[in-house]
Amino acid sequence: MLASQCLLIALLLISSFINFFPSINCIVLISS
Repeated sequence: MLASQCLLIALLLISSFINFFPSINCIVLISS
C-alpha cells in the first residue's frame, strides 16, 4: 500500500516537472 502511494506521488512529480519545464523555457526565451 505504502509503496504504491510513493510510486503515485513520484509519477505525479515527474509529470508535473515535464509539464513545468517547457513553460520555464518559454519564460526564459521571452525575457532574454
